Amino acid sequence: MGRGLGGFVDKHPNLQLELVTRDQLGDTVADGFDIAIHFGEPPVSTLIARKLLDTRILTVAAPSYLKKHGHPPSPNDLEGGQHVCTKFRDPLTGYPFS
Repeated sequence: MGRGLGGFVDKHPNLQLELVTRDQLGDTVADGFDIAIHFGEPPVSTLIARKLLDTRILTVAAPSYLKKHGHPPSPNDLEGGQHVCTKFRDPLTGYPFS
């Protein structure tokens, strides 16, 4: 593995890495984290932050799901209750990313 997390771990075999995901920001330092990755605008803080990358949120479905439930004609049709969606929420606002 050359790039990304796998490449980093390969280059540093003695590093112990624990990944934790959560939907609330919390206090990174008080909670004992050395580094955090955050999606969206970072909150005002005394911590040092830098942008790693631009990304986008995609809506995807397995072919078997689409065969069973059909293709929604537009993104708004995902809200009607016919489709089961996993929504990722912005931890600052609590609203799903759109």
